[in-house]
Amino acid sequence: MRLEIGDARAFDDPGEDHVRRELELLALGRSDFVILARREMDYVQATKEGKEIIVEWQERGIDNHWQAVTDDAGKLSEFFLAYLRGDKSYKTLFDFEKLDL
Repeated sequence: MRLEIGDARAFDDPGEDHVRRELELLALGRSDFVILARREMDYVQATKEGKEIIVEWQERGIDNHWQAVTDDAGKLSEFFLAYLRGDKSYKTLFDFEKLDL
């Protein structure tokens, strides 16, 4: 698992506390994005746009890419931590729409 942060930092095998801390910085507008990836084409990510957070997940390539919008930082943490633990519930935590990329 690899954690990538908007200021060009990246960490291998991050712990839950580390992921939470980076998401808090994103929610505060101190980071542009957070990506947590198993492989290059399998990941979850979040970006901040104004008061909203754009949440996305992708699995097995761009043909399976989903997006939602939230302002709930707690639910965002739940989403990332479910992915980190390998819990597939992250796919149903938001009202995701499939994107055609």
